[in-house]
Amino acid sequence: RGRPAGETSNVSTNESAEDRGSQSATRSTTTNTTVGCSASMSSPEDDSRDKRQRNIDSIRKHPGEIEFFKLLHSEFQKAVHFVDRAIDEFSIREERIREGMDIIQTKSHKSPVWNAFAKSVYRLYTDLLLLETFCIMTYCSFSKILKKHDKHTGYETRNAFMLNVVNNANFTNYTNLQGMIERCQQVFTDVSDQLAQQGQEGLYEDERLFIDMIHKLNRPEDTTESQSKRRN
Repeated sequence: RGRPAGETSNVSTNESAEDRGSQSATRSTTTNTTVGCSASMSSPEDDSRDKRQRNIDSIRKHPGEIEFFKLLHSEFQKAVHFVDRAIDEFSIREERIREGMDIIQTKSHKSPVWNAFAKSVYRLYTDLLLLETFCIMTYCSFSKILKKHDKHTGYETRNAFMLNVVNNANFTNYTNLQGMIERCQQVFTDVSDQLAQQGQEGLYEDERLFIDMIHKLNRPEDTTESQSKRRN
């Protein structure tokens, strides 16, 4: 026997509702799975990169930040220019010192000649160490300025500026200066020994003390090593 028309209609309606519910649940499950996969695909590196980009975009739109970094770059260029000029000048002076050392070593000169030569050596050695001090202090100054800037503004600029700008500067990588310091230190030692042989070891004592102080300030590890050798 066939079903009544009303019963058939109710069964069809119930089946259609069940089908729609099943399809809706499937779509919901698929959507949640997709969202979950998207979230898991977002890596910390991507988040960090997006954060840096938002940081840069925000700085570029801020007049105060634009002015600050213009001033910072200006001071950076001044420091680079100063170190370049100083190294060029000291290179010429070092060449003259080496020539003078060759001349006085080939002849037996009395103490007045060695005294005049020692004065030039001490001055150059002092200036080289002071330039090294300038390089160290300039590097530290940029780092501290940016650290304070980031603390007050909430931006993160220090690491990027130090890595991309300051770390490539001549006051950060000064191998030429270090080479001149090492060579001048040897001449300084030779001249000091010669003056001691002539009974003039007390000459320029203040200059020697000043040089020792700067050397210890710039290179504390050398002082620690020399003290360790003396104890051993």
